[in-house]
Amino acid sequence: MNQELSRKIDAWLNEHRDEMVADICTLSRSPSVRSEPQPGAPYGKACRDALDVGCEVAAKNGFEAKIYSDRYALMHYGDGEKSIGIFGHLDVVPEGNDWLYTKPFEPIEYKGYLIGRGVSDNKGGVIAGLYAIRALKELGVPIKSRLTLFMGSDEETGMDDVITFTKEQKMPDFSLVPDTEFPVCHGEKGIFKTYAAFKEKSEALLSFGGGQAINVVCDNVVATLKAEPALAEELAALCADNEWVDCAVEGDVITVKARGIASHASTPDASHNATWEMAKLLSKAKNLPAGDRRAMEKLAVVLADSYGEAIGVAAADERSGRLTCANGIAKMIDGCVAVSFDVRYCVSLDGSEVEAGFKRCFEEDGWNLIGTTYSNGYHIPIEDDRIQTLARVYREESGDDKAKPYTMGGGTYARRLKNAVAFGAESPYSTKSRPEGMIANHGGAHQPDEVLDLAYLPTGIKIFISALIELDAILNA
Repeated sequence: MNQELSRKIDAWLNEHRDEMVADICTLSRSPSVRSEPQPGAPYGKACRDALDVGCEVAAKNGFEAKIYSDRYALMHYGDGEKSIGIFGHLDVVPEGNDWLYTKPFEPIEYKGYLIGRGVSDNKGGVIAGLYAIRALKELGVPIKSRLTLFMGSDEETGMDDVITFTKEQKMPDFSLVPDTEFPVCHGEKGIFKTYAAFKEKSEALLSFGGGQAINVVCDNVVATLKAEPALAEELAALCADNEWVDCAVEGDVITVKARGIASHASTPDASHNATWEMAKLLSKAKNLPAGDRRAMEKLAVVLADSYGEAIGVAAADERSGRLTCANGIAKMIDGCVAVSFDVRYCVSLDGSEVEAGFKRCFEEDGWNLIGTTYSNGYHIPIEDDRIQTLARVYREESGDDKAKPYTMGGGTYARRLKNAVAFGAESPYSTKSRPEGMIANHGGAHQPDEVLDLAYLPTGIKIFISALIELDAILNA
């Protein structure tokens, strides 16, 4: 990018900084968590309403956006034969627990950061794409390709929105997904999801449940049990010196609460699983009925690590690293204990291999697998010209020559598209960027007090603008 255009872009971004922040806040006030489908709202009313809000924000910025199949919205600029897509999503994970700075859907600006559910994942990314296109338009930068902004509403819970898009629309010649960190992600692990449900109905458990979403490590589980005196006394003793669990008796009900630390399922290292704490506790209760104890003993074993070792599916490869395995939801299905698993498996594996390992582990011990799905990952060699071009653009615009192209366990729309990569729009050091004084395990994409670094926002958008210019030149050479 020549210096004159670079200065113009810097000035334009500075001039429109407050508008960008206001638009992210507008999107983030929409509580777009998936719920039960309704007529005209396949992912629930909140997710459908979020598409309307997205279209309104596009209109405010001078563009027309249209909703398709009540699942996604498209905004276009230009009419070239070649096309570049920008794919972002407006749906979010549930609000979760322990927010300290604001309510989840009441975003605030605090010490140079935005705090609110979805400001980073992925409403900030949607606005980055929108303002990159708007800057190109208003600054009169010649672009031969047609630019398309996709705003989805089901990324967090299955990506049915983008799957529908691929059936209804022509695939762009190349696509960027601003749902990660720079410089460029050239591969994503496969994603395997299932529920393991114990076949025997519980004798003692009246309820058993917790968690926010299948792709968020479970941080809160509550179990209620019939208040047999011996069991109540035993559980109270087991809870006495355990910082992760509490126990109380009211009337004829024992209530046990287990706490944990949430994180994205793809990065469970710093998390602490509440279902595991609950299972360990109940498995030690000799006064628990034998069937219930067997169920808890199994969970205490299989949830003890985050890499599928106890389940028998542990794996690693050079291209994508180590398999991770996380539990997000605990519940009862028809009176039986059930827990979810979210596995991010190596690109060298097929999901059927992971499924076979889960079956070996669970079925012989009296468990069923329910709702199993998997999506294999993708990998573009780091030497690929497109990867190298995007990495170069990042280096030139950021001045950072340390960050390298990478692969990750997170899943983005890129895995469902052709010729697509996850690209920005946040700093590669965003996981370390938090407001001063924010406590550990807060601020991340699926954590309480989710943050977006506003100081980096213009830089991210400028990198995106430069990438669009470069890709346009490549496609139209």
